[in-house]
Amino acid sequence: MEIEVHSRPDYLELTMGPVQAQIGHAQGPTLRENLDRSLRNALKDPLSRKEGQLEHLQQLTFLLELMLWLDDEQARQVVIQMEYSQLVPLWRFARQHQPAFIDRLSTLMSQRAVEQLEESAAQSAPIPADRVIEAFEALHPMLAECLGNVMPPLPPMNYDPDVGAQQFTEQAVWLKSLPEIPPERRQQIFQLLEPRQRLQLWQLARTQRWSNYDHWLEEQLTPAEYQQLEQQLDRMPPQPQWVRDQLCELVSSWLAPARHQQKAQSDSTAPSKALLDKSRHFLDQLGNLQAAALQQLLKQLSRQQLLHLIGATGQVESRLMHQKLNITLPSKLYKQLRQQAPQKLNDVQLRHLLTELNQLIRTQRASGGPE
Repeated sequence: MEIEVHSRPDYLELTMGPVQAQIGHAQGPTLRENLDRSLRNALKDPLSRKEGQLEHLQQLTFLLELMLWLDDEQARQVVIQMEYSQLVPLWRFARQHQPAFIDRLSTLMSQRAVEQLEESAAQSAPIPADRVIEAFEALHPMLAECLGNVMPPLPPMNYDPDVGAQQFTEQAVWLKSLPEIPPERRQQIFQLLEPRQRLQLWQLARTQRWSNYDHWLEEQLTPAEYQQLEQQLDRMPPQPQWVRDQLCELVSSWLAPARHQQKAQSDSTAPSKALLDKSRHFLDQLGNLQAAALQQLLKQLSRQQLLHLIGATGQVESRLMHQKLNITLPSKLYKQLRQQAPQKLNDVQLRHLLTELNQLIRTQRASGGPE
């Protein structure tokens, strides 16, 4: 579409394709201010440019899918609880990524309310990814009130679906073999699972069509109990991929002797809670560095140090540092490093990492570098 602007003695003539408009001199300053504000907002790292956060948002769309899964009364109660400032970002995000969510809400709201939302979403400046994520996180507890203990948790901060899928492929053999191990050991493991994890396990077995689980259930449950379980599974929403991956990781760690031994050895040198809290505080402070200072610091790290930094960020759940790494490191490099980073650092590794980072920061400040 061609855009042309012609200056006339008393007005500006604006042509946008087949549309023409005349803007008087009195309207000029207002138009200029609106354009200036819109451009500034667009340059504040909009959603389309935050690749790491966009990936996280794609994972959070499961919350919109859960809204489709609720019955009308439950969904209506959620909409009533939501603040308008939360609904607008979700509406705008869903317009592009989950149109069915828009259709569902349109059936639960008045036509006037839908028109107001459409108008607000259309007129608002580009919405930062942080605001959309906040709206999703506010939606999660509202859905949990409706779904109870079958409500899936939010994705882990450093969750990588590609890595999770690969690990599930490698570990699923252990999970599938659960019904075939000695009954005493099988019952012991089953008792370790929380009630919601047991339902997740049955749902996963049904999805994967593991017939040996059906035989196990038929042996363990009476017909009435089996029917009750079927009803519970029918009322259970589909669980996202990270729930499946975490469950598989948990059960396989109990079933595989080598993995169990490795986990025990790792736990024996696990960092204390005090060290984890200290590390989280340190990484949060690191995330508050100016972009130039953080970028310069990361350039000084070896690949092994970067791997440990990414692993520690996820281990202590420093959301701020995770977001800064998403933005600062090249997307392909960061994704590759996340796949290779250790999930947990032991006590010695974590202390050593903090010491190295602290020393680099002091050196950088002493040399007059950015802070």
